[in-house]
Amino acid sequence: MNRENKQTVVFCATMKHVEYVVGILHRAGIDCSFVYSQLDATARKMNIQKFHEKQNNILVVTDVAARGVDIPLLDTVINLHFPSKAKLFVHRVGRVARAGRSGTAISLIANDELPYLTDLFMFLGKPFKFAQDGSDYK
Repeated sequence: MNRENKQTVVFCATMKHVEYVVGILHRAGIDCSFVYSQLDATARKMNIQKFHEKQNNILVVTDVAARGVDIPLLDTVINLHFPSKAKLFVHRVGRVARAGRSGTAISLIANDELPYLTDLFMFLGKPFKFAQDGSDYK
């Protein structure tokens, strides 16, 4: 599968964040779909359908809006805002590991979100450590 066919979902904290990210992507010439709870049902359905039919490969969502959206062959999840609950993180990134497939999960973490990361490591039973040289965590 070439890079252009890979499906990505970007999780944002609020509707305003979704609109901001969509605006940046559109200004960069990148087509995407978006869904948030305040979006009317017709527009929501149309945007999800465009993503399912691969008319575009990026879907920008809030957690509330993403509930019930089935994306069976998702390749990448980006957490633009780190979720406050460990189970929500697992639910988000679990979307890339369905049916024995593998995928990529990328999480951006602000300083004020570090306690959520600590909670996630405790939930998963993993030690919390970072590489001293800034390289990837292993």
